[in-house]
Amino acid sequence: MKRSTKHELYWLLGMFILFFLISIFIRPVGDDWETGPLRHFQWTQLLPNDRFWRPFEKIYRVLIGIVPWFYPWLNHLLVALAHVLTAYCLYLLCDYFKINKPIKIGVILYFLFSPFAMGTVMTVDAWTQAFAELWGVLSVLVYFRNTGIKRYLLWIICCFIAVFTKESGIVWFIVTPLLFFVLQIDTFSSIFKKENIRKIAFPIIAGAAFAVMYFILRELLLPSGTGIGVDNPNNRYHVSILSVRLFRNLCMIIGGCFTSFDSVALFYHPRNWLLAGITIILNIPFLILIGYLFVKAFSDKQKIGKILILIIILLIVSSPHLIVQVGEMHVYPSLVISAIILGMLYSGIEYSPKTYMVLAAFAISAFISNIHKWIGAYTGGQTGYEIALDIKKKTTVEPNKVLLICVRYDEQQYSSFGIPAYAAFNLGESAEALYKYQYPKLFKKFIIKDGDESFIEKQVNNIIQSETEKYDCIWIVNRTNVKVINNE
Repeated sequence: MKRSTKHELYWLLGMFILFFLISIFIRPVGDDWETGPLRHFQWTQLLPNDRFWRPFEKIYRVLIGIVPWFYPWLNHLLVALAHVLTAYCLYLLCDYFKINKPIKIGVILYFLFSPFAMGTVMTVDAWTQAFAELWGVLSVLVYFRNTGIKRYLLWIICCFIAVFTKESGIVWFIVTPLLFFVLQIDTFSSIFKKENIRKIAFPIIAGAAFAVMYFILRELLLPSGTGIGVDNPNNRYHVSILSVRLFRNLCMIIGGCFTSFDSVALFYHPRNWLLAGITIILNIPFLILIGYLFVKAFSDKQKIGKILILIIILLIVSSPHLIVQVGEMHVYPSLVISAIILGMLYSGIEYSPKTYMVLAAFAISAFISNIHKWIGAYTGGQTGYEIALDIKKKTTVEPNKVLLICVRYDEQQYSSFGIPAYAAFNLGESAEALYKYQYPKLFKKFIIKDGDESFIEKQVNNIIQSETEKYDCIWIVNRTNVKVINNE
């Protein structure tokens, strides 16, 4: 394996700066705030709960709580760093799969700028996703580069770091040795050779054992009366193994891996049919070319076996997100494998002006989609920030004790790119951030149902009259309209 050249290192640095600058203007919205500063830490928070077990995230939140003014900028820095380092690891892995340099560059650009990577790159709370992927890909590199005990020890360590960063990292206990198995395949028939199966049997059994060990440990450490998963079927984390949701999620993830259409224009209401139509049309030649190359690969006895195993690996990597409600961020872990598949399909083909036109159309579609997503992510975060600014401007007292009343509307939210004002403000968390988490010290929150002006006013008055606690101020938020009652 060649050492990195100065040119490659400068390129890495340039990509890191670019992605950091792309994301730095995006503010937290919705559940992004759940990865913000943790002000009341208890050691038990390092243990699993019914949804997550992410001890590294808790430790990070404690650290960012010491310097809350770095939030969310440090989050963006970490995401950009992990994204670029994962791309570099992918660049190194291409050598093992005999993907030549021109195709390697295309593979890396595809991974870096895929519109479905933007669900991670442009999201404040995505550093766990990005680092779980980075440690997973690192587990592959250390497995390929080492032998004996060192190989297995480094692989398992990387996998545990990945899974304790985010649960989806558990797939690398199986995926890493399977990727090594791909390297052993010369022909389709070699998949079934005893010596190849024997080589891979022990690592897969060992990886599965460590994965089971993780689940046993998690179950033992769960608080009494809780279980993995969520009982409410309307909750996005509800586990649903056999349902329409599973098929829909599979289409979302696999479709996101091999397309660059504008999903925001298509799925977020009101739909932008013009952008959706343009980007879908620009993708059609690319999909036809992939289909053609896949069919052609069946005549290449050395290539087809590898590609079929890689497709199985792609499904395994996607599997943790198939049984929950998938979002755009969940496509990200599958992009490395789909990038390798594309690299192998494109390697060795003869390029013509038509091929370059197909790739250019795909790139134009990706550019349109990424710009639209950036605008959506920026607008959502800015809305919450401006509501918080308005609150602070209208609050003329020290807000030690605050009563917050929010009007909630039944509005669609799409990923981090279509955010209603209610979710952007997120029950006052954008205001808390503006006060550097010093205020409010006591914060009581109410959500009221939307209706006409008189109905909303009646609900607000009923809440205020029912409260016996004396508050320094009352914040009333109705979409972007802010009213503050200061008790001076």
